[in-house]
Amino acid sequence: MNYPIDNLRPDDFEKLAFYLLDDMGFKNLEWRKGGEGVSATDGGRDLSGKYAKVEPDDSIVIENWWIEVKHRSNTLKKLTVQSIVLNSAARKDVDVFAIFTNSVISNPTLDWIKEFQYTYSKPRIVVWQKHDIERILRKYPKTASMFFPESMTLPEQLESVKQRFWNQLGYPTISEVELFWLNLQSLNWDGSKLLPIVVADCAMNGVNVRKWGLVIDDELLIETLLVGLINVPFFSTRFGQQGLNQLPFMCGLEYLLQSALIRLDLNKVVDLLLNMFDFADFSNPPPPELSNIVLHPLISNVYSSLLRNCSQDCERYSCNSSAPNEVGLFYFRKFSSETENEEDDTKPFVLISLNDVKCKLDLFSIGEHCSLGDDIPENITEKSVLTDHLGMIQNVLLRRIANITNSSK
Repeated sequence: MNYPIDNLRPDDFEKLAFYLLDDMGFKNLEWRKGGEGVSATDGGRDLSGKYAKVEPDDSIVIENWWIEVKHRSNTLKKLTVQSIVLNSAARKDVDVFAIFTNSVISNPTLDWIKEFQYTYSKPRIVVWQKHDIERILRKYPKTASMFFPESMTLPEQLESVKQRFWNQLGYPTISEVELFWLNLQSLNWDGSKLLPIVVADCAMNGVNVRKWGLVIDDELLIETLLVGLINVPFFSTRFGQQGLNQLPFMCGLEYLLQSALIRLDLNKVVDLLLNMFDFADFSNPPPPELSNIVLHPLISNVYSSLLRNCSQDCERYSCNSSAPNEVGLFYFRKFSSETENEEDDTKPFVLISLNDVKCKLDLFSIGEHCSLGDDIPENITEKSVLTDHLGMIQNVLLRRIANITNSSK
């Protein structure tokens, strides 16, 4: 695959060098702004950084790199190369000097660099010409997708989105999500690839149109849910360290869990959740309480969402919300095959339960308390307790979906 590197402006070409080096694992990168050639401003290089190299005996050597970025429309002149290489030789603290160019370097110039290297073993001279940069970009799709998204195949773009999410907590854009939805059947999916797509689409309310939880196969749905659940501790730590909001990630897990309850047998879902960590390759078994730490807030959030939305047209509840009663039904449409859309403008409200009124879904008799308003028990991982609570979620969802389907006929 060829990337249109020549179409980049000089400043964007420098940005490409910076992000590519970062993607390759360079640390302490510095981007120095200078003029043409070797100047006092840039000290003879545009970028500098450190790279940890593993030796054959597994020892680690930290190399100090200088990188000169040269954007040219023609062949890089021999005199220019000689000038920047000789300047680098005067610095004893530089281990590797790299020339990063969109152009080509003539064979006589490359021969001169080899002769220089015979005389001066340090710094080591590295040359990345246009064809070298294209080859490197194929190994680092995250950077390639930032600068040349149109040049990547769909599988490469999907892999790039996956790497961006798992390595940097970066979510896919709406255009990327739409592209993958349109090509859902032609891509090779797994849970680690689908999870960031679903999380992002839930955050954008796109799952009311792109109903991932209804159209993917059972195996992929289960895998994606488990991948998300198993990595809750990992993501919680990462979100906290970077000061990011964890809510979109949790909303994505809520959606996947409810989709599984709609499509799968209740007992199967219960068993999957209780044994979720059996599906991961841990060097040491996680503590037993970790399952409860993962599931308790998730199920609590689902109950809260169901209560808020199910109550909107239920006579059992009196609320101070100024939103029309039918707005709460918008929440359940993402689990229905019906395609009608509404605007979700539900506002905060306070609920007062009225037990002497019939439940709209016939889940509770008159005088019987609606359990959606109950607090979740501290230990949700007791099998009977988990079964009861997931069963409640399943019943509400299935009956709401049935009502939506019947009302559209």
